[in-house]
Amino acid sequence: MSRRTPILAALLLALWPVGLRAAAVRSAPLYPAAAAPWSAAIGGALQMTPGAAPLAPALMPLASPALIPGAGYAPVVAQLQSALKLTPAAFAALPAGEQRVTLELAVEAAQSDLTQKVYELAAQAKSLSAPDKGLDKVGRAELYRVVAQLDELRTRYGPLMTPREVETVSDSYGRAAGRAWSIRGALLGQNAKALGAALAGAGRDSPTTPAAVPAAPLPPASGGARALADDMRNNAVGWRLNDLDRLLIGYGFTLNQGGKHRKYEYPGLKPEIVPRHTAVDPNYIKSALAAIDVIEARRAQASAPAPSAAERAAPPAQINLDDLAVLLAEEPKKSEHTPAQAVPAPPRAPATKKVPAAAAPSRTLADAARLQPAAPRPEPEAKPEPPAPAPPEPSAFQRAKGWLKNPFGPR
Repeated sequence: MSRRTPILAALLLALWPVGLRAAAVRSAPLYPAAAAPWSAAIGGALQMTPGAAPLAPALMPLASPALIPGAGYAPVVAQLQSALKLTPAAFAALPAGEQRVTLELAVEAAQSDLTQKVYELAAQAKSLSAPDKGLDKVGRAELYRVVAQLDELRTRYGPLMTPREVETVSDSYGRAAGRAWSIRGALLGQNAKALGAALAGAGRDSPTTPAAVPAAPLPPASGGARALADDMRNNAVGWRLNDLDRLLIGYGFTLNQGGKHRKYEYPGLKPEIVPRHTAVDPNYIKSALAAIDVIEARRAQASAPAPSAAERAAPPAQINLDDLAVLLAEEPKKSEHTPAQAVPAPPRAPATKKVPAAAAPSRTLADAARLQPAAPRPEPEAKPEPPAPAPPEPSAFQRAKGWLKNPFGPR
């Protein structure tokens, strides 16, 4: 078994609840789509057979072309299954008259249920879209769910709702989708300064950076330079240095005389350096024309009207829910380091063997434990001196020698 297998297994187990929560948010429609047998059974009950009575007003929404079978029948099928405990086969076995009566009861119950869901989602959309409401990961997932379910209401069940409910759904969807889109832009880094505001609320979803100072307008090119550029585009051969001077200086280049070269400079562009020859190589002409194309593109971009802040922040007409899936992402971690007061540096550790950069652990200022002063070490206890070794026993020769030196000493 590879060493990586236990690590991968542990990682999958750790990420499993997160994946389940994300899947639950993404796959939790108001009503699951009706199965094909249900669509066939309801469609058969709505058919106008010869001699059959016309559809009752309660059944007209089911016959609307805007109500897509399967998806649009979902609220009615939910009532047939939950309230009336019917299966597609049992419903198809009913007489035609009883089928329509059963459908009328299911449509009325479905419309009542839709009304309740419309106003519940409208209240949630209003609360979550408030500019001063902070949204953490749970709040953003809730906003994603509200947008998805409001989109389900407005695209599938319009014929089953009253005109006032349709208008309420449309307004609530626009409000919630706009807030979700602004947070999406912040999370994707399109508005880095407002990232904290989009997550923390406080009415700061709009950019907080000051408006950029508009760049100075580019000077227009002379008429002679434009005509000369058109001629050079048709044929880049046979031009002289004075022709190149008229072209580039006419477009705003500055000529700097050199020794063996002539240098044409323009802000933000690579200088055009041409050797001092009477005839100019066609490659230098093509390079000058490419620089002129860049200048013309800049001038066209500068003259175009800039989109307003509202236009930049407004969501597109059709929002793909997959684009809003970034609302389920984790929040960026904030630094825990707060330089409120200076922390004394710990005593220097003794020199150790250097660790290679690839294997060295990363050190961050957020690790508060590393910034705390080290606790003083207790003084070491004094150890008793070991007893002195006993002197060796003198030999007989040494005792005789000592007696001769001091006959009156101890024996």
